[in-house]
Amino acid sequence: MIYRHFIYYILFVAYILSGCCNKANDSVRGAINIDLTKSCDCSDSDLFEDVRLIKLNTGDDFIGCVDKVVWCDDQFVVLDKQQNKVFVFDENGKIQTIINRVGRGPNEYLSIGDIDCKEGVIFIFDDSSYRLCRYDMAGEFLGTNKVCEGYHIAVMDDGVAVYAGEDAEEFELITFNEQCEQSGSYLEVDDVLNSLPITFVNETSLSKCEDEILLTRYFDYTVYSLKDNSVEPKYKFSFGSDNFDPAILSFSTPQEFQKNVIQSQGVLSIDYLLETPRWLTFQAGDENVYYNKASGNYVLRGQLPTLSKVLLSYPAMAYNSQTGYFCTKLTSSNVANAIIPLLTNNPSGFEGLDNIVNQSTDESDNDWLVLFKMRW
Repeated sequence: MIYRHFIYYILFVAYILSGCCNKANDSVRGAINIDLTKSCDCSDSDLFEDVRLIKLNTGDDFIGCVDKVVWCDDQFVVLDKQQNKVFVFDENGKIQTIINRVGRGPNEYLSIGDIDCKEGVIFIFDDSSYRLCRYDMAGEFLGTNKVCEGYHIAVMDDGVAVYAGEDAEEFELITFNEQCEQSGSYLEVDDVLNSLPITFVNETSLSKCEDEILLTRYFDYTVYSLKDNSVEPKYKFSFGSDNFDPAILSFSTPQEFQKNVIQSQGVLSIDYLLETPRWLTFQAGDENVYYNKASGNYVLRGQLPTLSKVLLSYPAMAYNSQTGYFCTKLTSSNVANAIIPLLTNNPSGFEGLDNIVNQSTDESDNDWLVLFKMRW
């Protein structure tokens, strides 16, 4: 009798878990359907195993905008495109290094398009001179090499991948070996996209997941994987009624095309894609999506409880495979005007989050980093 009741209990829990979250239709391998009007119904404690906030302390300097975060061992490498600077912080948010080498000299760069990090080396892609500059974590210059015109980079085990864009001459993705000699070219340029009067480029076109590079691009819901010198489609998303109308790519004048894009209500690209062993996180239109690969369930930032909604105001920017934590940013205004009032009245139970109530902060402070571990 006890055994039978236990079985009933297990079946009941399984039923509740399957019903409490919206589940993507994954009837075709690699095909993921996301309804941007429905989300998993969960509390803050259901969603997070742990959350902590880190205030970025730059001393007498300041950060204009956190455009990208790269987790390098126990340090955070932050790109600020607004100021053409790279900041390195320790695990507590204390400034360690500021790389500010704007110029035309051999150890300088003109414009930072992207950054990445590998084994204590910071790679800065100069999208004006198309050079790859290397610095150590202390900001010492290590060398520079010419690569190709492009927008984003991802450092691989044996070189670097450069996203050349949909307006490239022949191929959108170019790889270089450790000597920065071209080693491969992938994804032939789409004639339709190449003919558009305006070039669209994702905020982050490339991301790394273990031994592969993932690529996303505008007007395409496919996620491409570069692995073993081959590029193959890995995932295909659909957003149902929120898919963009392909007719916007048909136009007679540039002005008509601009009007089509502005008036489009659909998702034009998948951005800020991160893949972990359990999760796919990305931005679709204005919505941040957290998709659990094992269960097929997903949550949408816009439909979360207030605290989680504020904490996840920005897409996930980095993932630490050793600790299982994601990293995103939060503005000082978010912290001062939303997070602290919420926690003052109703503590979250997460020590690394609740203790900021006693910290002084105002809207003029630098951005903060949010570290969070998902419970599922």
